[in-house]
Amino acid sequence: DVCSSDLTRDAVSARIDLAGLVVEWFDLPGVRETDDADERTAIELSQSLIRDADFVISLAAPGLPWLELERTPDLLVYAKSDESAAATCGHRAKADLEVSAKAGDGLDALRERIRERLVPAADRECERPWAFDPMLVPAAPKAADGAADGAADGAADDTPRVSDR
Repeated sequence: DVCSSDLTRDAVSARIDLAGLVVEWFDLPGVRETDDADERTAIELSQSLIRDADFVISLAAPGLPWLELERTPDLLVYAKSDESAAATCGHRAKADLEVSAKAGDGLDALRERIRERLVPAADRECERPWAFDPMLVPAAPKAADGAADGAADGAADDTPRVSDR
């Protein structure tokens, strides 16, 4: 049984730096039945944020099962993997990744999985500006013969485009 003081009741967010990639990180309340109007409002907000998120992580831990979400999570993370109860917890087997914030285990792997999913290494290593939306990539001016400028000399637009995932 999980003590209610361990549960997130409100949506909390912060910008965090994942080794040079800054993301807006949300810690959201679990989806459950409640009579508390404030908690219901927070749960409704969390469901909306999950639907619109670029990346969703579902978290389980000893005594805290996987949540049923409207959307399939991008990553299943088993937390508190250093606790003795983790060794016998059945939820652990479903995890893509195990972490322990206390011991620091798995945090580098978690950071890299998120970074790679949001902006692949090939794009991060490119020195040109990133284009997250096709509207941000300037259209090449058309030459009189209909070819884009630079096409005749072999030049190509190599602006990194972070694909819609």
